[in-house]
Amino acid sequence: MATDALSQLLLLLTSFALAALLWLMLLIARFYHKFTGEVTHHRWFLIPIVAFSLGAIRYSSVDRIGGDPLADLLTASAGLMLAALSVRLFRRMTHHRDTA
Repeated sequence: MATDALSQLLLLLTSFALAALLWLMLLIARFYHKFTGEVTHHRWFLIPIVAFSLGAIRYSSVDRIGGDPLADLLTASAGLMLAALSVRLFRRMTHHRDTA
């Protein structure tokens, strides 16, 4: 029983840490948009934050770290969207740089 509570606590703490890192990425994208005028779609970073959080809450409520279809779908879609947003932001921020 105590290990279940501990695993739920660690899962939720990890999701808070992930949300903080994603919030930092959102702030970086917003900063770049503000000072360059280029569109970074920084608000779209809220979607993976919410989806990862909902997935963690779902995993915590069913007492499993995997195997729940809804939580798996939420975390997988959040991961794919985060990857796409990160690559897009990286390309947007580095496309004017010389490689030489």
